[in-house]
Formats: sequence, structure tokens, C-alpha cells
Amino acid sequence: MVKSKKYPQNSIDMNNYLNNINSDARTQDKDFKLIRDFLLYLNAFEAKSEDKEKEGKILRLADHLDKQTISMANFRISHYRSKIEMMEEAFLTNASTEKKKSSFLVFKNQKYKTVETKDIAFFHITNDSAAIRCFDNQEFTLNKSLDNITHVVSPDQFFRVNRKFLINFRAIKEVEHYFLRKLFVKLVIETPEQILINKEKTQNFLSWMENR
Repeated sequence: MVKSKKYPQNSIDMNNYLNNINSDARTQDKDFKLIRDFLLYLNAFEAKSEDKEKEGKILRLADHLDKQTISMANFRISHYRSKIEMMEEAFLTNASTEKKKSSFLVFKNQKYKTVETKDIAFFHITNDSAAIRCFDNQEFTLNKSLDNITHVVSPDQFFRVNRKFLINFRAIKEVEHYFLRKLFVKLVIETPEQILINKEKTQNFLSWMENR
């Protein structure tokens, strides 16, 4: 099976990526539809999205793929490899140059204020809502999902460690090995619960720490 580390690694990015492919594939509609479905297949089974609802939708979309279809998609991807790689580079360039949020508007005690992103130690889920925890331990609730927040902050500065936490690199104190090949991340400020990273994400997280 064709596998490329360049493929977008979450459902939001994959949707944008597929739209880019489709908009530039008018002369090869059938071939690129096949490739699109195959990439959905890869995304569902390799990316392991934290958003289970979106992953379920992708799985349903990819469910009709049989071995013959996958084999044909492999052949088409090989045939259009140079074109796909150009699209991948264009997608990654656009994603990296996309303007990221430098602050968030919050409301607390009947007052609005802005919190600069650099002052945020982590975002987390509390009482089914997303919240900001600052380095000075102030906390503010946001009217946004953690998926949305992950998409609009800089990936160089923040990492989605699990479904509940999106952490700032500057907030990391140390990282320890944990039971079942997980990682235990300690921050410079107290967290409402332990921050654990599943073994499937440990390599990406350590690579992010090293290469950012």
C-alpha cells in the first residue's frame, strides 16, 4: 500500500487536501476520484483522528473500497506521482504560511479581554467546553471546539497531545516514559489531570519537540 509521510495527518487538513486535488483534476476526474477515495482510506486507518465522529464518517466513505479498487488506486497514484507530490507541496506550503491566531477574545466577570497566544500554557476540555489556562494560572472558557483551536494556532508552538489537551511547547517541564509505552508530560504549571500521550503518538510528539 502506498504510504507517504507527507499526507495531512488530521481530518480537517485531509478535507482541504482532497478539495485541492479535486479542483485541479478536471481532466482526470475518474482517476482522481479513485485517488481521493484511497486517501480517505489511508486517513481513516493511519491518521487515527482524535475526532471519532469524523473518523466514523471517513470510515463509512471508505467502506466500499475493495482490494481491486485499492490496487487500482495504487497504480493511479504511481502514475500521477509527480503531480500528486506537487499538490502535496502546495498544500503544505499553504498550510505553513496560513496566518495563525496570536490572541483569543475571552469573556469573564462581565468583561471582554484578549489573551495573547504566547501567554497560554495549554488549552483543555473542562465540563464539555474548551478552556484556556495561562501561565499565570488564569482560566477562561472559549466558545470553540478543541479541534477548531488546534487548527488556528501555530503547530510549531502547540501540540494536540490527546483529545483533552493542546499544549504550548514553552509549558513543558519534562517528559517521562509511562506504563504501556505512553508518555507522561509534566508542565511548568499544575494541570487538572495527568497529561498522557498514547504510544501511537509518542514518536510524532518527540519529533515535534526535537525539530520545532
